[in-house]
Amino acid sequence: MFLDDKGRIFGKVSIIDIAVILFICAAIGGAYFKFFMTPQGQAAGQFDTLIYQVEVKTVRQPSVDAIIEGAAVYDGESGNPIGEIIKKEVIPAKGYIEKADGTVVQAMIPERYDMLITVKTHGVENDHGFFAGGIIELKRGSDLRLRSKRIEVHSRVFDIWGDENAAAPKEQETQPQEEDEFIRIEGVFNGGIDANSIEVETEAEGPRAYVLGEGVMEERYDEFLHLGDIIAIAYYEDEYNRRIIVEIEKTGERATSP
Repeated sequence: MFLDDKGRIFGKVSIIDIAVILFICAAIGGAYFKFFMTPQGQAAGQFDTLIYQVEVKTVRQPSVDAIIEGAAVYDGESGNPIGEIIKKEVIPAKGYIEKADGTVVQAMIPERYDMLITVKTHGVENDHGFFAGGIIELKRGSDLRLRSKRIEVHSRVFDIWGDENAAAPKEQETQPQEEDEFIRIEGVFNGGIDANSIEVETEAEGPRAYVLGEGVMEERYDEFLHLGDIIAIAYYEDEYNRRIIVEIEKTGERATSP
């Protein structure tokens, strides 16, 4: 019998024993969250305000229309709430296609769109990272299933920041017109994130995502850059706090194994 007359499974394990084990596991998980995930002295109801942005690629118009500012969103895996949409940006989707002569060019994908969705949530920022609701980890470059009452989409976390006074993205700014307005840095090329952005690592900030601006989108950076190469870039920040590259140059060869 699966359960005998003494409440034991297969005559060996008591249901009470299982309940005790589950209770202990839950207590350990709660203690870990309290002492390691939540900042010291911060109660669960006193979360920080976090702003994060996710990218959704090559979706149709109905999916674009289903993403509504002000809508609550949830983690598609766990169902936990992960914030409220405060802004969305929609642009025609682009992709690389191979022409008949073998050359690869970038072109618009008919009836497909990319979105940058900005979400505000209550969460925790600590040495371990950013956590929506103190539970769902938000990490640049990680995949996230974003679900609302109208739709569920697969997205990738583009950027995230925490600020007790965080608000919606700034009003639209124009691209700097003067060359001296660009920010110039040197760092290590960590590879492409997608067709429109790359990751650059600097000593000051570590790895960050940078979007390829229109002036450099036509260049096949993967033809002259390799992982670990030292590069110099010039960029500016747009209205969504994205870092837009306007110039990119390799200044040093990639590191090689001895």
